[in-house]
Amino acid sequence: MPVYWLTAADRDRLLRFPQNMSETDLISFFTLTKEDQRFVKRHYGAGQLGVALQLCALRFLGFIPEDLESAPEAAVFYTGTGFHVGGGYILTNRHVVVEPWKYDALSYFFGKIINVQPRLVKLEAFFPGRRRPYQLTVKQASSRDDVAVCKLSGAEASKEIPALPLDRGAEPAKIGQAVTTIGFPAGADRLLSALPEGEAKRLLEQYGEEGPSLLNQLARRNIFKPLTSQGHVMDLYEDRIVYDAASGEGSSGAPVFGPSGRVIGIHYGYFEQNRLSNYAVPIGHGLELLRQSGWKSIN
Repeated sequence: MPVYWLTAADRDRLLRFPQNMSETDLISFFTLTKEDQRFVKRHYGAGQLGVALQLCALRFLGFIPEDLESAPEAAVFYTGTGFHVGGGYILTNRHVVVEPWKYDALSYFFGKIINVQPRLVKLEAFFPGRRRPYQLTVKQASSRDDVAVCKLSGAEASKEIPALPLDRGAEPAKIGQAVTTIGFPAGADRLLSALPEGEAKRLLEQYGEEGPSLLNQLARRNIFKPLTSQGHVMDLYEDRIVYDAASGEGSSGAPVFGPSGRVIGIHYGYFEQNRLSNYAVPIGHGLELLRQSGWKSIN
């Protein structure tokens, strides 16, 4: 399967070309429509406009191979976080496992420029302390909340992976209470930073900057370790918890723990202008979807 991506060197060249043009000039020069500008700002934040411009420049400068449109497939990889709740069931975000390309600025514009029809090929899960990936399938996705339930393949998976306890109290979250979140912000980049520089460079040269091959190598080295951050609940709504524990891209689907050590929410996003304003779906919404999917409480 042919795979194409923009290398760091390509990005470097695009950022320097044309050198005398402002961002406004670039938008005009590379024909990014006002509608597309509004779309990017609304769905991904103004900071992603540069990505859109790079895609326009990519097409203009010919960095996309001419035969890409006639190629059978081009692979794009997405990463996120999820957690096991028992019986092989995984809770995560809908936008992580159902049409993730709709929520990624690069994929959105890549699709518009070359008119592709994306489809999900495979889902794999990696866990701390496990040196191989697990296959999984989507069981159910909420149309209301950014929540999805997946199921690990194989009966042994549910026994090998510890299950996180879920808070089922009438009021699982309160303003001001302490919270802890555990996830994988920055995906493979952060995991690579745990390796000696020479080894990380060799892996990148041999397996590329992303994708299953690189992740498998990282799993074999047993460095799949999540990042933990702490904060407090800032505000509460029926459909979301607002909290200030640090997060980042790749943390989508991460569990948010309350003082009891039980999961009270599922992280799904952050405020673009303030990375300490994070949002989580209350765990009650996840429990409802789990029951619809056939999950049975381990308690």
